Amino acid sequence: MRRTTVVIDEELLDEARRFLGTKGVRDTIEAGLREAVRRGRLAELRRSLGNFDLDLTAEELARLRHTAPSVSPHVVGNLEALPGS
Repeated sequence: MRRTTVVIDEELLDEARRFLGTKGVRDTIEAGLREAVRRGRLAELRRSLGNFDLDLTAEELARLRHTAPSVSPHVVGNLEALPGS
């Protein structure tokens, strides 16, 4: 860990604190950084998976969305294994 002094917009900090459910300045900043890293890892995952055509009708796709199993927490936890983590 390192100690750093920064100037922070108080209104932005309060809004972030409200959305993140944090109490202190340090908790809010760390939660914001964790969220930024999480979003970056998800973006990397999407890029690594690429695009593909499914050749499905809108009705078939809607049916699959409603019957597909949810993502396991184990799979989500493995996002830390992405390159650059």
